[in-house]
Amino acid sequence: MVRQMMVAGRTTFTVAMTVVLLQLGCGRGTSESAASPEWNRFRGPDGQGVSTEEGLPVHWSEDGAGVRWTVEVPGPGVSSPIVNDWKIFLTGEGIEGDTTDLKVIALDLRTGERLWETTVLSRQREPFPVRSVNNTSSGPTPVTDGERIYAYFGTHLAALDFSGELLWIYEVDSDYLEHAYYGAGSSLVLAGDKLLVLRDREKVAPELVGWLGAYDKLTGKRLWRKKWQDTCCSYTTPILYEGPSGTEILITQAGRFASFDLETGKRLWTRPQKVNQPVASPVLKGDLLCSSSGGHGVKNVTCWKMRANSKGNTRPEPLWARNQGVNSIASAVLYNGLLFSVTDEGVMYCFDAQSGRPLWRTRLERGNYSASLTAGDGKIYAFSRWGSSSVIAAASRFELLALNTLPHRDVVATPAVADGCLLVRSKDHLMCVEGAPPPAAEEATAG
Repeated sequence: MVRQMMVAGRTTFTVAMTVVLLQLGCGRGTSESAASPEWNRFRGPDGQGVSTEEGLPVHWSEDGAGVRWTVEVPGPGVSSPIVNDWKIFLTGEGIEGDTTDLKVIALDLRTGERLWETTVLSRQREPFPVRSVNNTSSGPTPVTDGERIYAYFGTHLAALDFSGELLWIYEVDSDYLEHAYYGAGSSLVLAGDKLLVLRDREKVAPELVGWLGAYDKLTGKRLWRKKWQDTCCSYTTPILYEGPSGTEILITQAGRFASFDLETGKRLWTRPQKVNQPVASPVLKGDLLCSSSGGHGVKNVTCWKMRANSKGNTRPEPLWARNQGVNSIASAVLYNGLLFSVTDEGVMYCFDAQSGRPLWRTRLERGNYSASLTAGDGKIYAFSRWGSSSVIAAASRFELLALNTLPHRDVVATPAVADGCLLVRSKDHLMCVEGAPPPAAEEATAG
């Protein structure tokens, strides 16, 4: 069914919407009166990958024990699920030849039942010279304000309501398909009435520019865009910092860390950092800012103390820097005064966040680690692409609480946390992992 919609900006693509409404099941894992859990963007409400929920799972297994539900979703999927009003929203795609149907899907959090599926637009697939196994045409994670879902697909930015109705679609980059290499990798950030989109150039060429843009969430109209040509190849997701003179947008770029004013897009300050092609996003807790990212042999973790100078402007002071424990893709997590990171090959590090002193390192189950670390309830969760899942105590001494295996493999997407579940997306499935009794407890009960 094709519906009328507002279309802003120049577009040459076929835009259509198919909404499939399914009746909800009567089963409920949580009472109707309970407050809805929220995980409204990539890595949660503040983009830090830390949940405030208690009683999060420790044990689950490949046979499905500890998994509340599993559903098939359009794949291959690398964007993360988000949660609001007992609903899960995620992006996906349907591929036929060189064409992709870019979708937003809604599921019931308690049962996993599909509520609707909307095809936002159909277009040519990215002609990647090197198709990345870590990205797809629907790679960026959407964001929600509790009334609408906003999705970004490289060429277009779109808004839908909670019933799946497409409200507006706006072409933000008419040259995207011509210049895409690994594709759009930065997820959306919502700051008040502004949607923030980071699209860095992917090649070093005089005619190409990178940019950070702000768009009106009600109309899709562009409010401002800051361009640059002196760096390239950042796929990080911005975070927000409440500075002495207003909200700042913080991003990791190749060779530097940068801050931009939310209202105008003006670049406020930069600090050097030895990174190349950053993908992992920065983390912030109070006045402590850390960036652990890089690629192609130029990787670095640096932490700064955010201070105000005599003129009331932000002045980050470097605390420490190391080139250990840096992943090319997975973001670190700052939790309980500690900075946790994991390398591509699964070597996990724990640093004292203030001093940078290494506290421990250990090799996790072998495998490629691309999903960002997630924390909560005193635990750190690390998922490998091969389906192994390590649950580690968030402490200054290493303690492996459990080593589990998921029913479905090929995990690239970063988990969400909601209603006591880890929402883990594999290549073509979404799993609600709520935990099972420990094996010893099961044996004691059986005996």
